Amino acid sequence: MGLVADTGEGTGKQRLWRAATSSHSWERTELSHDEDAATALGWLERDYLRLFSTDFGHWLDVAESWPDEWQDAAGMGDVWVTVTPDQLKALRRELQEVLDRYLDAEPQPGARRVTFWQAAFPLEPDEIPADDDAPGTDAP
Repeated sequence: MGLVADTGEGTGKQRLWRAATSSHSWERTELSHDEDAATALGWLERDYLRLFSTDFGHWLDVAESWPDEWQDAAGMGDVWVTVTPDQLKALRRELQEVLDRYLDAEPQPGARRVTFWQAAFPLEPDEIPADDDAPGTDAP
């Protein structure tokens, strides 16, 4: 399944598209063998960063006009964990399972659509592990 689907509206270059699913995730190495796909992924990830900054910034601009219960429910947080790549994959899978329960739930009275952004990356990105640090290898 692709990231977008043709809505059938519009003509020629003016066709309208919509997201094919309500959430997206991927593994970077799935696309690394295809230069065009890797380039598109790089653009998409940077566009997500721009979109997050724009959308969350707008929320901060208007949050005080929302009811207290929404102001307290929405927000931002962070947590640092020390994990192996396998543990990080498992953590992301578990978080997705929780989110999936809400994706499939019937909307309740008073419910609003919210966005839930996820990003997981090493805190020291310039400290690239050596191949002998990889899980399953016998490092001295």
